[in-house]
Amino acid sequence: KFKCFSKSKFLQKILSAKIIRKRNFHNEICEIVFGFGDSQFPVKRLILVLESSVIRYVLKIISLISYIAFWRCSKRPSVNDLFFLLRRKYCKLIRVRYLLKMKFMIEKIMGSSKGKNFTSKTIF
Repeated sequence: KFKCFSKSKFLQKILSAKIIRKRNFHNEICEIVFGFGDSQFPVKRLILVLESSVIRYVLKIISLISYIAFWRCSKRPSVNDLFFLLRRKYCKLIRVRYLLKMKFMIEKIMGSSKGKNFTSKTIF
């Protein structure tokens, strides 16, 4: 259809952008590795490899959601774009819906004013 807006070129431009790679998930990955039965102080190389794969996966998901929002002529990606992306991966879709439902329940119990952008009626 439109060669300049092909999915591969769009994803390539987003993923090739220089992103400052900090050690954002270092502590969390150490705790996860320890929780799965590894040592309390895992090898740093293992943590770096796991962290880079997590960052690549998150960037890929965000770029695909941005691509969907672009074709919907939306300024920002929404939760519905994530649902559309995961529509064929039923297990992941159910997990995301469950986590969002739990988030709203916790916010309701705690009385938080955050997260009022999405109502439970529009998501579920």
